[in-house]
Amino acid sequence: MDEMPASRSDAEDVTWRDGVPTSSRFEDMYFSVEGGLAETRHVFLAGSRIPERWRETTPGARRPFTIGELGFGTGLNFLATALEWERLEPASDAMRLHYVAFERYPLGGDAVRRIAATWPELSPVGDELARRLPTVRRGVHRIDFASRRIALTLVFGDVRERLEQIALRADAWFLDGFAPSRNPEMWTEGVLAKVAAAAAEGATVATYTVAGFVRRGLEAAGFDLERRPGYGRKREALAGRLRAGASESRVDEVEASAPWFVRPALARSSDARDGERIVVVGAGIAGCAAAERLARRGFDVTVVDRDRAPAGGASGNPHAVVMPVLTHDDSALARFTAEGFALVHRWVEDVAGGAGIERCGVVQLPRNDRWRERLRSGLDLSEATPEFAAWLDRDALAERCGSPVASDGVWFPGGAIVDPRRLCEAALDASTRIRKRLGERVAALRHEAGVWTVLDSEGGTIAEAPAIVWAAGFELDALPERLASAFPVRAARGQIALVPATTASRALRSVVCRDGYVLPERDGMHLVGATYDRDDLSLMLRPDEHTDLVMRAKGWLTVLDDVADGTPRGRASIRAESPDKLPLVGPAPDVDFYASEYGGLHHGRPYESYPPGRVVPGLWMSIGHGSRGFVTAVLAAELLASEIAGEPLPVDRYVLDALHPARFLIRDYRRAPDARRLPSRP
Repeated sequence: MDEMPASRSDAEDVTWRDGVPTSSRFEDMYFSVEGGLAETRHVFLAGSRIPERWRETTPGARRPFTIGELGFGTGLNFLATALEWERLEPASDAMRLHYVAFERYPLGGDAVRRIAATWPELSPVGDELARRLPTVRRGVHRIDFASRRIALTLVFGDVRERLEQIALRADAWFLDGFAPSRNPEMWTEGVLAKVAAAAAEGATVATYTVAGFVRRGLEAAGFDLERRPGYGRKREALAGRLRAGASESRVDEVEASAPWFVRPALARSSDARDGERIVVVGAGIAGCAAAERLARRGFDVTVVDRDRAPAGGASGNPHAVVMPVLTHDDSALARFTAEGFALVHRWVEDVAGGAGIERCGVVQLPRNDRWRERLRSGLDLSEATPEFAAWLDRDALAERCGSPVASDGVWFPGGAIVDPRRLCEAALDASTRIRKRLGERVAALRHEAGVWTVLDSEGGTIAEAPAIVWAAGFELDALPERLASAFPVRAARGQIALVPATTASRALRSVVCRDGYVLPERDGMHLVGATYDRDDLSLMLRPDEHTDLVMRAKGWLTVLDDVADGTPRGRASIRAESPDKLPLVGPAPDVDFYASEYGGLHHGRPYESYPPGRVVPGLWMSIGHGSRGFVTAVLAAELLASEIAGEPLPVDRYVLDALHPARFLIRDYRRAPDARRLPSRP
């Protein structure tokens, strides 16, 4: 047989034999020799009645259709499904297809591109998929094919662990891992029970295998099965439907690690209509991204902000740096920023056609030996490809960035500089569903009969809708006082310096970070940042801080030696930061309920003795993004829009809990009463 290795990134796992990819790890083919695309259509699309179900969609319905898959492999099933989706054009133009796929050993773009080229009709979406695949081989990654109304969520890791970590109610399940004899861990009764637990009422299941223990496992999980004719050399395949009542009460709420972190249910109602209204308060990157993501899902959005133009506050610096955070312990912060980092690039492509971002790369230097250990450990835990990040010595870093640097460190090839105002404007202009009410200050909110009213200082109505997303940074005064006190978001002043470039400094090609950051020359100036002064609301430029920023940067970037610190030029703005550096994203908690039911948490009663948390109906938060807003805000917006629209969520439950807006209330309730501290307000 003809055999050749795949691209270098995939060579460890894939060989090609007569045009068919084979896993070296499992010694099994990724699809049938007789014709992979035809097999996919027969076993999975026809076996789950996918085309018929899409044709039955109610015109105008906004309910998502969700497919779950075990074994993403080459992406062939996804590509075939996407092609069928575009061919049929479901009746509702507000309907979105969600495809959530689990994979332990993801392939790279070269293998996916080669698969798509085998069938020319797959190439357009295949090339787009190959270009957008994540460069981190772990975590949860949302890829939005915006023009196609398709969202692909890739969940990398062991399915036995990852399946129960994803908030998902699939309408159909494709089980397409390697053969049970080759990969038995994926086909256990426990895994199949989790498949059923993540299935919607009446969900279907389809698979190419009729192995007895797989059949028995699916039946025990609640599926009624039938044997169907197989494809090619396989005589039979399996298809089935979840029995009525088998999903029990699982659709009532999104499960969490503890009852106080429970979130509202993933909506399953098919009568959600196109054009529902929602108000977003705040036109920084958090609010603008939320507005764009919601409008994409068919909501009519009104954006309100006190400034007359978007990005007037902390999002208004001339440039911002986009890079992930590495930590030594696989923290929620590291996961969220790595996943958000990848999403930002794809979002800019969709919203601004790729304009407003410059992928110049970012160098991160350790501040000391402890930081060096943290960065190296974080790099190992991320399971990163070289396209995401790599540890390089001083000479290699200097070659990348164009300047000698103080030490070895991390190179992020996809690190970027963004134009904040341009991207915020592009987000608000991305849809005719977005209405702007800029230059209007929100003084209060009123909630009556299921409708939120946004009021100005004279009690006049600015906007009203059944739901509100609050994305106004640290400004919480318009919220009810008890609710505002639950969010210990603090003001943190940040000043940047603009200094004139010299002949030597113009050699700098990439961003370099240590205890601050320096951007390459743009319009004759370097941007050097940034100070961090908590509870300081002054917007005046301070000459001593300007000088300090420049002198610190000269200590680790020698091309700045001849740069004059001179007359202060730059900008000061106020960030909103949380105590744990993660934003607060999700439904606002019912503070009175939390105080009543969880105030005694310090007694240590078992979790199961507490009722699920309650939320304020229709009020959602996206605040506390701090200095990493352009890494976290877009993924936060995708999370909020997915929750509000009743779609699969783009993060796992570990990250979901870490972002919960009630987490600081719970922190305080766990302390003994005499040790509690009221959350601080700026």
